[in-house]
Amino acid sequence: MKRLLIIAVVFLFAASITAADGPTDKGSLILEGNASFSSISSDDMLGDESATIINIVPTVGYFISPNLLIGADIEFLKVSYGDMSGSSFGIGPSVGYYFNMDKTRIDAKGAVYPYIKGFFIYTSSKLEAEEEEEEEEEGDEMEFTTTTFGFQGGMIFMLSNYVGANFSARYSFDKFKPEGSDESADGNTLNIGVGITAFIY
Repeated sequence: MKRLLIIAVVFLFAASITAADGPTDKGSLILEGNASFSSISSDDMLGDESATIINIVPTVGYFISPNLLIGADIEFLKVSYGDMSGSSFGIGPSVGYYFNMDKTRIDAKGAVYPYIKGFFIYTSSKLEAEEEEEEEEEGDEMEFTTTTFGFQGGMIFMLSNYVGANFSARYSFDKFKPEGSDESADGNTLNIGVGITAFIY
């Protein structure tokens, strides 16, 4: 998985050698970081409990044509479920379209770029009982994988010609599978997030 990430980053930086005239032109490179809070409800696996998640999602991407982006999302999560907590790491591809609202504009500063994108992420998670609640018995640790696909929409408000504030909403369909089990559970996640987006062009 780490090797795949390195290859993707090298490819994107190599591709960025192509000159671009604006943030969403062909050849432009995007570097992004978003932070959000979410609450997950699921059938069967979570029972009466719900999971809360704080996640940070760095993104790298490349505009293969005007306004059309391909990229990779890397996801770092802090998970809390009942008396258990832990962390997760995930990675996956994404495809987005950014709307250039004023194609005659010379300076990007002050511009607004609405966007939509689809994504897929594979995540590995481990939860452990908190110290004050931990007991030497089965069930004080949980490992599971999550496959997620979904959609994100938002707006980037350009603070300068190269950096913008990103406000987004992210909705995903999640499938949870505990380690060593053949059973899985489905859930949905809604994230409202803010972040910073940088364009290299």
